[in-house]
Amino acid sequence: MAQSQVFQAIESTVYLYGGHFQQNFPNWHYPQEQHQLFEMIVVLQGTETIFMGTRRCVLSAGEAMIITPETAHESFNFCGNRLRFFCFHFSVGDLALKTQIIQNLGNTVLAADTPLAQAAQRLIQRFSALQAAQQQPDWTLNMEIAFLQFMAVVSQAPRVIAPVAQLPEQQVILAQKMATLLFQKGPRPQSFQAVCAALNFSTTYGHTLVRRMVILFLSACMGLRQVLTRKNDVSAVPRCC
Repeated sequence: MAQSQVFQAIESTVYLYGGHFQQNFPNWHYPQEQHQLFEMIVVLQGTETIFMGTRRCVLSAGEAMIITPETAHESFNFCGNRLRFFCFHFSVGDLALKTQIIQNLGNTVLAADTPLAQAAQRLIQRFSALQAAQQQPDWTLNMEIAFLQFMAVVSQAPRVIAPVAQLPEQQVILAQKMATLLFQKGPRPQSFQAVCAALNFSTTYGHTLVRRMVILFLSACMGLRQVLTRKNDVSAVPRCC
């Protein structure tokens, strides 16, 4: 008897917490906080300003953001309009999906015209429609289905955070060897020319390698700012003013 197996085992964990609509007047402020879960914010009316360290992100109506775990953030309504948004916290058991969200989408304003922000709006509408059916036996299942449909869009969403540049592994190894020889302790430190000769490459290539390492080092130092500020420069004038 032939057997055609479709799957062996599927294990899934979904955790949703604290879903609520919130309406705030001008000058509203929520103090800095951080969570062990992802936090999803979808602005429905007005403009919300979120500070994450020195970064400022401004979300207008229709826009959304997924704040990653352990990210300290503080929220304000600086505009003269009423602010209304939906917020909830979540976690998923799929490690690959968690990593994808953090690396590709996290802590970045999702513009209102993007498929992901539009999917977030549909999710909130679905949550709202299910609110009146909390006493139904299939309410939890329907809430999870709505959330998983949103996660399916998340899994297909294009990267909105620029990838961090990397050197080929061989160049990294050579740079490590150069650093070891240049900074090793001894009565007679080796010159740059001697180190290059010992590693069998020219001083021109050595200088090129050093420049590349310095550029990557500076990029790493500024990585949090560069990677997460795709459309939210800290020097930008708030869109609400």
